[in-house]
Amino acid sequence: MFNEKTIYRKAHSFKEGKGQFGEFGHEKSVLPRGFHMSSKSKPLSRNLIFERDIPVTLRDGTTIYTDVFRPETEEPVPVIIAWSPYDKNANRAHIFTSMVKMVGVDERSLSNLAKWEGPDPEFWCSKGYAVCHPDARGSFHSEGDICFFNEQEGEDGADLVEWLAQQDWCSGKIALSGNSWLAVSQWFIAAQPPPHLTVIAPWEGFSDVYRDIFMMGGIPDMDFLGMVNGLLWGNNRIEDLVAAGKEYPLMNDYWESKAVDFSKIILPVYAVASYSSTVHTNGTFRTWENIASEEKWLRIHNLQEWPDFALNQEDLLCFFDHYLKGIDNGWEKTPKVRYSMLDMRRNDQVNIPAQSFPPENTKEVSYYLNSADMSLSTTAPASQKSVTYHSERKKEKVSFDITFDREVQFAGYPSLKLWVQAPDHNNMDLFALLQKLDEKGKPLAVLCEEKLHPVFRIMSLNNNGTVLNYRGSQGRLRTSLRHIDPERSTRWTPFFSFDHEEPMTPEEIISVEIPLSPIGMKFSKGETLRISISGHSLLGASLFPVHGIHPDNKGRHILYTGGQYDTRLELQELI
Repeated sequence: MFNEKTIYRKAHSFKEGKGQFGEFGHEKSVLPRGFHMSSKSKPLSRNLIFERDIPVTLRDGTTIYTDVFRPETEEPVPVIIAWSPYDKNANRAHIFTSMVKMVGVDERSLSNLAKWEGPDPEFWCSKGYAVCHPDARGSFHSEGDICFFNEQEGEDGADLVEWLAQQDWCSGKIALSGNSWLAVSQWFIAAQPPPHLTVIAPWEGFSDVYRDIFMMGGIPDMDFLGMVNGLLWGNNRIEDLVAAGKEYPLMNDYWESKAVDFSKIILPVYAVASYSSTVHTNGTFRTWENIASEEKWLRIHNLQEWPDFALNQEDLLCFFDHYLKGIDNGWEKTPKVRYSMLDMRRNDQVNIPAQSFPPENTKEVSYYLNSADMSLSTTAPASQKSVTYHSERKKEKVSFDITFDREVQFAGYPSLKLWVQAPDHNNMDLFALLQKLDEKGKPLAVLCEEKLHPVFRIMSLNNNGTVLNYRGSQGRLRTSLRHIDPERSTRWTPFFSFDHEEPMTPEEIISVEIPLSPIGMKFSKGETLRISISGHSLLGASLFPVHGIHPDNKGRHILYTGGQYDTRLELQELI
């Protein structure tokens, strides 16, 4: 299922040597109760059967290698797969395990047997599950070239599901679990779908590489996935997404192959999202909203994905026990949506029950932008005005405010409707940020995890780590790629085709829609909502050492409000 447009480069070679459990080679052993990987890791509460470097042959004859942890029992058990190219047990694993404490997770609560961003075998084996750690195609000792976020990865994962289902120690029930890459791969595997895949639990991911992360809003933002590419090792080639982005700037069949077919995902899903991740938020919400499954749950937390994943395994256990073991534990009564309401002052509400997102008890409200006094109002300005900023000056932006005289709560999908002109260029790269200001007019921001490593903390506070430091709801759009496909759009989110350019003329005033990332935010009396618009990113890079976005802007941007120009911010307000 390889796409002929795929561009490869040589993968980072890794040096052969002892991994965490010795030289590479198929081996079966027992890890005894009390075993621990280090003096700081959690010891095993019972014996585990550990089988490593197991060869598995995929449908095209490629061999990948996997490790399996399982409890000592005669009863067949369900299996949880952590699918990714991240190291399962070679000499690079320490790089990933050391990240755990840097992102705020207490390493003493984990056995350090888990793959990076995957489920902990100590916890899950103690609950009667096996945990499978594959090295995906091309990574480390697995054969082939490293490819990802496409149908090939889906097929490979499906083959592993069916291989596991045939093992005599397996009950035939298989789940997928994990966050980030381990979440993205779940959508592609579930879209196959393999017969023995019973449920998935994607924790913060995306399902459309072009729209969700690489070219969000049509504006190239390649550095994050370029950094991820640098974390992968193998003996052959690796898919080069950065080169592909430069070669194929518009949507084509290569990028379409990296978008999940939502109609094929029909199995039960427990999805987890946050408002704060510039990498994962939009993709997780959009995928959950559009998949065909009738049994789907969404939980929106107020932390960061890594600590949230570590802290909510008991909740996931309830979901898995219900579907993988048939236990009548009341999971079906769990609200379809549990969302958070942020106040940006560490007094958030969490696990608010709802049957949909936006919640059913919301109304649509519009706040009109007024260039006469740079305000927001529920009444459209009668007089036409305009405001101008220079798009190439990084400190220039225009901001519109409204200070509330009562408590207001918003939960849903914000969007901006703008009328704009580019007199000096045939394109505009537009960036928007919705923020909350305190009673003194200071913009509020919050670190998504208080226990961050000092380096992470400093970089996040210095505007280079927006995944970890939440400043508000953001959106972006390249106006030359503004075409919306109405057939694939939903009530809340427009679907941009990104397959052709529509350049502007200097005299042209056009209408554009900019979707902002989902929001759950409370404003108290005296606090201010601000929407800012600029020609550069108002957030900075997603995570260091990633660089920021380089826009395609020249000269002045003019924004029109009032009169015939119904420039407005649309929100869903709780009633």
